[in-house]
Amino acid sequence: VLVASRSDLGEVSDPWQHARQLAGEQLEWLVLTEGKEGAVAIHGDEQIRVAARPVSVVDTTGAGDAFAGGLIHGLARGMAIKDALQCAVDWGAFAVASESSIPSIALKNWLKQPH
Repeated sequence: VLVASRSDLGEVSDPWQHARQLAGEQLEWLVLTEGKEGAVAIHGDEQIRVAARPVSVVDTTGAGDAFAGGLIHGLARGMAIKDALQCAVDWGAFAVASESSIPSIALKNWLKQPH
């Protein structure tokens, strides 16, 4: 899995092929964050899109790290890519809604609930 921000790609016409050139043939998924639009996982012609959770953005510090952590958490728990992507988007949303890059009480409480 390769994770990047859509804005980091610039004028790449085919993100999947670009990612394969970087990561090699073993790449299974390219995951692109798209800010307030959510995120997309790409494998060849297949695209799985997850919308962002609506939040009031306070600070974007740590949002990408939180997103990546949520994705890794989901995949390590054996979630399907769509569910892991949703987990990542949720973690990122909690991060931008907090004044600090330290996980908020809201995220900690949410993590205690079954998902």
